Amino acid sequence: KKPKYLLVESNFYYSKPDKTVSEGVFNPFIMPLRKWLPSFREENQPANLLIPLFKNGIGGNNNTSEKIDITIQNSLLKQRITEYQTVPDSNMMTKGIERLKTDLAELRSQGVKVILFEIPVNCKLYNTPKYLVAEKRLNQEFHVEKYPRLPLSDCSAYEYADGEHISFQSAVTFADWFVGELKKMGVKP
Repeated sequence: KKPKYLLVESNFYYSKPDKTVSEGVFNPFIMPLRKWLPSFREENQPANLLIPLFKNGIGGNNNTSEKIDITIQNSLLKQRITEYQTVPDSNMMTKGIERLKTDLAELRSQGVKVILFEIPVNCKLYNTPKYLVAEKRLNQEFHVEKYPRLPLSDCSAYEYADGEHISFQSAVTFADWFVGELKKMGVKP
């Protein structure tokens, strides 16, 4: 059975696939999301791109503290900013784009509606070579008329553990925003 919608995180299309992303597929804390996001349902695996984000969030222990020492957090952000000064490898971008095009074309030919989205990163990372080059390439290859996208979420609305990953507390806030945007697009569970 094919899902009606496929939600594809487009932030890191140029990265090597990370098998740890799928670790949370059967996480019981994801259950509330499955009502709204079919990609979280067991029958639609492996469409599980957001699962690590919510690993301990929605439906879980929201009282858990994930506060990171501000010195460590600033150090990690500084490292990310330095990393983001380097553009992604052109070959990796091309391979990622081709892989996405092939997979998404196949799904679209079967009636699956593809929606691209980005999980926000620290606002300081958006005007860097890594982000700008990758985003420009994505926009050239995946026109919004053919591949609808959720708007970018307000990056200042979230806390980040290291600049690139939303903190535990912010994951719930992002999930609420995400579902709200899907509703605006007419996506129903």
